[in-house]
Amino acid sequence: MTKKSIKNERTTVRIGPRMSRGLYQLAKYVYGVKGVNFEDQLEELVEKDLDYQMKQKWFTNAISGKEGQHFEKLKKTVSDAEGFQSHSDRSDFDLNNLNEGGGE
Repeated sequence: MTKKSIKNERTTVRIGPRMSRGLYQLAKYVYGVKGVNFEDQLEELVEKDLDYQMKQKWFTNAISGKEGQHFEKLKKTVSDAEGFQSHSDRSDFDLNNLNEGGGE
């Protein structure tokens, strides 16, 4: 059985990759046997690919000049958001519960 991923819900997003059902089921099974969560493995693979892509000449050329300034701002914003720690253990679902605290 796969382990449950423990992450700050406010700093993570759910993605829906478009892939064949067979590939998806195979990946879920293989990563489950490995003992890791499919989403965690996918995140690790994307991080490694981004590290590689950002070192390539085409990328460094693409972010030169004005575009580079935008990229640095984006990097700072992303970095700041990852450092954000929620003080609440309640999920968005719990916060929107109409039966609790004043709902009709």
